[in-house]
Amino acid sequence: MVQNILALRFGNRQLEPTWNNEHIANVEVLFKEPFGTMGRGVYFDEYGMIRDVVQNHLLQVLALIAMERPEANDAEKIRDEKLYLLKHMKDLAMEDIVLGQYVGNPKGVGDATKGYTEDDTVKDKNSTTATYSLVALHIDNDRWRGVPFFIRSGKATDESRVEVRVQYKPLAEDLFNGQAKRDM
Repeated sequence: MVQNILALRFGNRQLEPTWNNEHIANVEVLFKEPFGTMGRGVYFDEYGMIRDVVQNHLLQVLALIAMERPEANDAEKIRDEKLYLLKHMKDLAMEDIVLGQYVGNPKGVGDATKGYTEDDTVKDKNSTTATYSLVALHIDNDRWRGVPFFIRSGKATDESRVEVRVQYKPLAEDLFNGQAKRDM
């Protein structure tokens, strides 16, 4: 599905004129798993959600969504545009990050009924390793300046879901007198 982002972005004439900070309010990349570490506590306790999922998988998705059009549909040209984009991301500040750790949920699936530190494979029972993260990223270029990009990810959540949400800004004039609301 990630490869379809390129086709959607660069094979669709309708998107390009509005794919910028004049029209888009924010972008969210969402990753949710309804299970815990599933016996990978030793590994996960060393890496956590940021290094396990965010920095590689979800940042790649964000780069495909936000990068400029590559010169050609070629792996090297696409890599160059993703690298250019990443170099124009502002440094993260602590106020741009929310971290958390799941606790047991009796209605959860499998090992999600236990909290993270209750997993037998998590050796440090006082671990503060993040199993949930929300990161707000900002790209400092003409196309995206002022548009927050949110990467949200978590283990032992209420559902399994991977999606990208692009929220457009509301229209200046409301033809429907407040009856047609966009999702917030």
